Amino acid sequence: MRDNMDETHFKKKLKELEDVKGKTNELITYLIPPDKHMDEARRHVESEIAETKNIKSKQTRKSVTSSLKHIRNQLKHIKETPDHGLIIFVGETEEGRVSEFIEPPKPLNTSDYRCGSKFHTEKMEELLGTGTRCGLIVISRGEASMGVFDGKNVTKINHLESNVPSKHKRGGFSQQRFERLNEEAKEKFFKKVSQEANRIFEDINKVIIGGHGKTKDDFIKDNHLSHEIKIIDSFSTNYSDESGLEELVDKARDVLDEMELMEERNLVNDFMKKIKTDDGLVAYGNEEVKTMIERGAVDTLLVSEDLDIDKIEGLSESVKKMGGDVKMISTESEKGEIFKNTFAGIGAFLRYRQN
Repeated sequence: MRDNMDETHFKKKLKELEDVKGKTNELITYLIPPDKHMDEARRHVESEIAETKNIKSKQTRKSVTSSLKHIRNQLKHIKETPDHGLIIFVGETEEGRVSEFIEPPKPLNTSDYRCGSKFHTEKMEELLGTGTRCGLIVISRGEASMGVFDGKNVTKINHLESNVPSKHKRGGFSQQRFERLNEEAKEKFFKKVSQEANRIFEDINKVIIGGHGKTKDDFIKDNHLSHEIKIIDSFSTNYSDESGLEELVDKARDVLDEMELMEERNLVNDFMKKIKTDDGLVAYGNEEVKTMIERGAVDTLLVSEDLDIDKIEGLSESVKKMGGDVKMISTESEKGEIFKNTFAGIGAFLRYRQN
């Protein structure tokens, strides 16, 4: 009944469920985080069953009640909450009942219960976070925040406050001395932010800068970031706290999308170049790649997002267990289409040459 899915399978399942439509508001989405005891979850279901008497439509009331009783019966067999929590999708459709009890690939951090004409997959999509990672810095005279965007989520890593005085002159200082102290404090704060960013983004070589106009521009001009970190772009933001990180991602959406596609294009280009050189360090096609995975030879698995789940289920998890990476290749770009059509949508970079 309960399926512990790898990320690839999970993503495919969410896409399938997005297309499911109920006749009315009768599709149930129930998220149970790992810190919620199953007894509490069962009590919640019982309370929802009692509330169904308030549903005006007789048909909807009947469908929701039936689905809730189905959930109640299934939960009786689950003694403990799974390590990553439990996601439940149950509801009546024209094709019959949908019943999915899934342990997600990453821990749930929220509890939620909804009835609707569709399954609510938004919060689960936030769990994926499988895109290109990019560093974020938002800065003002008074503070700076640093975080990481992973394709789905913005994660704040650190927040620093400055000792840079306000623009207004403080009593007891000459204008010239005040300006000198102001510049020294600002330069010291910039270096502190850069040092922390260099530590945080040690494994990330791309950052986007945001913040208040001139302060942001001065920070970029006085750049103390590691030479390995490339500033991709910058945007003015109203905030320099955690909400500023979210604002920065919203403004940089086109740039981030292009970075994602660029990484995919580069991966496919490198893959095709290695095939042409015939160096034995790539494999393609389902059977050949599967054999290389079984030998522990796969360093990076490339998989087209449009592949049938039956072809790739378990493969990505096996690669990750052996310390490899998995990269999903979309078909939105020309390179992604070529990869799918030419190599059956599956390929791999190998750790060592094939025999």
